[in-house]
Amino acid sequence: VKLDGKMQSDLGGLSADIKLDMSEGIDSLAYDGTVTLDQFSLGTFLKNPDLDKVTITTDIKGKGISADNINSKVSGEITDFSFQGYQYDKISIDALIKDKSIDGAVTLNDKNLKLDYKGIIDISEDYTVLDFVADIDSFNLKPLGLMDKDISISGILTSKFYLPLQPGQDGSIKVTNLRLSNPNEIYSEDSVL
Repeated sequence: VKLDGKMQSDLGGLSADIKLDMSEGIDSLAYDGTVTLDQFSLGTFLKNPDLDKVTITTDIKGKGISADNINSKVSGEITDFSFQGYQYDKISIDALIKDKSIDGAVTLNDKNLKLDYKGIIDISEDYTVLDFVADIDSFNLKPLGLMDKDISISGILTSKFYLPLQPGQDGSIKVTNLRLSNPNEIYSEDSVL
């Protein structure tokens, strides 16, 4: 089955150009194509006033629709996204969703938040594992509406920990090349555990 079309609602637009194969049943649905949300009111949909509209185009190829059987490759570009009134630019995503885990990368190239994230979120056990590296080139809190003070952060965050947190569980969060600054001061630290 080929799905090729557009829909428009009060929430925004949706377009799809995707091939679907249901020959092994709906639980093993196979798909390959492109899906776009255009000016979709994410905040309204999720009932979160901090979120506004989003425009995202994704290429998706895979099989399965449940956490137990999904095996999908997703890549895309978010060209329009607002959070707490700030409009973010240039967000790229690339992920493999398989075996109850997401192995992926996110790149933000906004003038007030530049970062590269690579990591795994694994929900295959009774707990969630977060194993990632986030290389933060610049994170300017005031323009993003996250703080009233003009503070910037950069550094590399390396993490492996489990949620929910349990006594006796090993986990780590390490920040290297940390730099905190405001208009009057700069604080640098090689490593923080």
